[in-house]
Amino acid sequence: MIATAHHSSLEIGGPLQLSYDQTHGKWVGSYTVNSTNPVGSWLIQVNATDAYGNSGYGSTSTLVTLPPSQQPPSPTSSAFNYLWIIVIALVAALAILASFIVYRRGRMVRRVLKVDLEAIHAEAKKVESNEFFKNVQEQLKEQKRNPQDSTDVK
Repeated sequence: MIATAHHSSLEIGGPLQLSYDQTHGKWVGSYTVNSTNPVGSWLIQVNATDAYGNSGYGSTSTLVTLPPSQQPPSPTSSAFNYLWIIVIALVAALAILASFIVYRRGRMVRRVLKVDLEAIHAEAKKVESNEFFKNVQEQLKEQKRNPQDSTDVK
């Protein structure tokens, strides 16, 4: 069995072979509508002839519409998306770097020893004027004058 499709008396595609589906009790066939096919009302004509010489004719019509075509993304929008990704990555890297610097600076303790020399001199004079320190100084001077006495243990 052969079916043909027509739109405004123009045949669409080629003849379509039909086969009988016993489970549904129908003749079936398929045709995939492509973007070059016209939209609108199509007339489907079926001419049937069997091996015994019997023949028949039938027709029906159907409304054909094309689904909206999926256009690939334009190269400019794709490049724009990549640009945004790069900008976001750079901002994230800068934020991480800045937080690291702030964190490290907060943890740093300056190890600077400030020495008050005047206070040290004042404290040294107090010690020098101490009676014990004066006695130790006198003993050292005497040991320098009499080195042989320094080896004697008392």
